[in-house]
Amino acid sequence: MGWWPCPSLLPDPALWTELGDLSSVRLAVQQQYYRCLTALTLHQDSPHLWGNVLFSLVFLPVLARAAGWGRALLLTVLGGMAGNALTYALRTGPFSSLGFSTAVFATLGGISGQACLYHQKSALLPLAAGLAIMALIGTGEENVDYLAHCCGFGSGFLLGLGNAWYTMRDRNPFPPQAACALLALLLLLAGWWMAFA
Repeated sequence: MGWWPCPSLLPDPALWTELGDLSSVRLAVQQQYYRCLTALTLHQDSPHLWGNVLFSLVFLPVLARAAGWGRALLLTVLGGMAGNALTYALRTGPFSSLGFSTAVFATLGGISGQACLYHQKSALLPLAAGLAIMALIGTGEENVDYLAHCCGFGSGFLLGLGNAWYTMRDRNPFPPQAACALLALLLLLAGWWMAFA
């Protein structure tokens, strides 16, 4: 983006998109599956980046209240990765995608999944609310990847359900929150290490 110089040890900024975007051709031909992670950290421009930051600041604290801060970060990263993988599996033609919005909607799906299990008598209400919010903010300009948003939401929903079920069975579930947060960070760093390698 030209905000500050890139350190000389890292690849030139112009190469980052080529190295890490969700390119269906590179996934299919070269099996570069780490792109499901690295694409989450790339953005097209400043509005794209700050829009995802804004919605992350809204949804992540809500999920953290239900699941804990470490699990919320891990569910977000895993949901975004799974959402990107599912997008690749479902889309037929060649495509390229990037951005954290898949993970943002995975966070929203995680909130809905958690709430569905905790409020079993009205389980459809949290799901309907999550889908309504996704429809409200997940549509718009022509460059919006609707399939990725839906896949992110679905992946996050299943992960949220699983986490709520596991937590209800074990009041002190393993691993601890700090380990989950560290694992989320290590997943992203490992993805970029593979891209740079």
